[in-house]
Amino acid sequence: MTTAMPDSSFSWTDTHAPPSVVADAADRYDIDVEAVSADRRVVRLAGEFEMESRTDVAAVLDRAIRTGSKVDVDLSAVTFLYSGAARSIIDAVDASEAFGQQMQVVGANRVACRIFGALGAEHLLRENSDRHA
Repeated sequence: MTTAMPDSSFSWTDTHAPPSVVADAADRYDIDVEAVSADRRVVRLAGEFEMESRTDVAAVLDRAIRTGSKVDVDLSAVTFLYSGAARSIIDAVDASEAFGQQMQVVGANRVACRIFGALGAEHLLRENSDRHA
C-alpha cells in the first residue's frame, strides 16, 4: 500500500493487487488528509467505499488520531459507503476517545446517514451533516 504523511493529500491504492484492480480502486475512491491548523486535521473521503476500502479507511484514521490533532471526517463527497467502511469510521471515533482525542464525522449525505443509521451510529454525525440531501 502507498503511504503518506498524515497531513498530505493522496489517493490510496493497493499496489499488491493486479493492475486492473489497482486502477479500478483508484478510480472509485480518494482519501485526502489536510492539516487545516496546527491542531486540526480533516480527512476527506470521496467516491465509492466498497469492501476493499475498509482497511485503507481504518489505517488513515488511525494515523490521523495518532497525530494528537482534532480530526474531522468529511463524508460530503461519498457516493457509496459499504457498512464495513462505515464501521471503520465508527471504530476510529471510539478509539479517538480512548486516546483522549476528538474525532467527529461531518458532511454526511443521505448515503452516509442511511448506513450510520442502520449501524445504530447516527448519533456520531454532527449537526452540519446533510441528512436530507
